Amino acid sequence: MEKIIAEPHLSYRAQELAQYNGQSVTISGAIYKVRRFGGLRFIIIRDGESLIQCKIEAGNVSIPADYYAEGNYVLVSGICAKEERAPHGVEIKLESIAVLSRPVEELPFSINRKIFKASLDTNLDFRSISLRHPKQRAIFIIQANIGQLFREGLTRIGFTEIHTPKLVFAGAEGGANVFKLVAAVLQANNGWCVRTGFRGWTSFSG
Repeated sequence: MEKIIAEPHLSYRAQELAQYNGQSVTISGAIYKVRRFGGLRFIIIRDGESLIQCKIEAGNVSIPADYYAEGNYVLVSGICAKEERAPHGVEIKLESIAVLSRPVEELPFSINRKIFKASLDTNLDFRSISLRHPKQRAIFIIQANIGQLFREGLTRIGFTEIHTPKLVFAGAEGGANVFKLVAAVLQANNGWCVRTGFRGWTSFSG
């Protein structure tokens, strides 16, 4: 990424914008998509978790065309206004925009299409980019929520979550030297915890 400016700023998250209706706000994020309807221009910004709609009315703000390039990371300021058709029911009437960084090269695939299209090799080679697509990010969001539900459920019935060593100098069991640094098995640590009084749950592995 080509670094343009780096000034400290307070950026509001998409979920927080509704409470600032009629007030001036500043957000930062990557340009996800640009839509044009007559004299209006809508810039959709991805803040990492959500999409935020910014509206520009013709003649109100003069912005160079290269500022709208997909993938540009920008800092925008404007007035927050309710708009039911926009993500989270709010949009920002844009007053100023500054480019913080630009992609050095063209993106290997588009991340603003409804259906993500890329080969498996390309997807994995550019994983840090493909994870910007909402459906690719959804994989990890679903996994995180499932894990959280299991964690909350087991905590309610008296379990204690333990964190066994993952990085070790040598294997704890025979055959565990497959990895020089990462622990191949954790049964020994789990067994020690159970013997001290922690409650165990029947599981099968193999």
